[in-house]
Amino acid sequence: MIKLTLMVIAILLPLTSTAVPQFAPMGQGAMIWFYRPADSPYPREVPTIYEVGGITRTLAKVAPGEFFGYSVVPGVHVLSYTRAPARGESIAVTLKAGQQAYVEVHFREFRQVSEDDGIDAIQRSRSISESSALDNSVIVLASAAPPKAATTPRVEPTKAPVFSEAKPLPPAPVAAAIPREPTPPPPAKPQPAPPQPVKPIEAEPAATVPMILNYSETFQKVTLNVQVDDKKREIDSVIKFDKTALIVTDKKKEVLKTFPYANVTSTEYSYGKSPRWKSALLVSPFFLFTSGKKHWLMVQASDDYALMQLDKSNYKLILAALEVRTGRKVETVQDSK
Repeated sequence: MIKLTLMVIAILLPLTSTAVPQFAPMGQGAMIWFYRPADSPYPREVPTIYEVGGITRTLAKVAPGEFFGYSVVPGVHVLSYTRAPARGESIAVTLKAGQQAYVEVHFREFRQVSEDDGIDAIQRSRSISESSALDNSVIVLASAAPPKAATTPRVEPTKAPVFSEAKPLPPAPVAAAIPREPTPPPPAKPQPAPPQPVKPIEAEPAATVPMILNYSETFQKVTLNVQVDDKKREIDSVIKFDKTALIVTDKKKEVLKTFPYANVTSTEYSYGKSPRWKSALLVSPFFLFTSGKKHWLMVQASDDYALMQLDKSNYKLILAALEVRTGRKVETVQDSK
């Protein structure tokens, strides 16, 4: 009977790991904490986090303002937001026995942070729901953030002092009322002259200020259209949104175009067989001969411009990133019929 009971406990124990987790004793296991800041960009995009390697494990989904833990064995753990990460789409976290690591999650970007920064961010976050945990090793907490270390001394709550019931105090003696003469009212102050109507000053429109973000975004599947010797040339390119500028490179990472966000004067998007734009820009007629409908993006600065074809899988993300970085709304130009 005792052997049968132990077998039942051994079978049911793994099924309860995502409810109220039991932490491995410090010195035997390790822990990785993931959190996504509440002000993370693209809040509607909820990435799935994977551990990739010999066996790919689907861990959890994390929305802005949420966090979760992942119990691991000591060693190197490769983490990504895609099952088959390309170069630059994953990070490697190395842990020794008893260590904890903290990873800040953004849409299409991971960043390992210090222990103090990680704990401070998690204390201002909420745990993911159990439905968002996709692996048995994922830790879902009810409320509290993780401890800084297992050696942190526990502070016992101070017991509240116990007061005995006190006897009511006798009422204070009331002094006899002394009649006083009425105080004369103060002299009337002269009334100020009514204010004259003032014509309101119209506020000048606020200047567009680009948003400075401290991370970069890179998008593949972009084609840059350029004119070489009266001929149109299409170059397979990569768009990189750096901290201060939009950079267009070829596949060998050679820079083709650079647009500081503060210098961008116009951004226009169109979908059709030919690019459409409203800006007063003289472009060679060779660009007008295309086959099939495409997603076109025109970026114009004071001294340069770029006409690019975007892929259907990433054009919405590129337009959103462009608006956030430049602080300028991308204008949609309808295809003429």
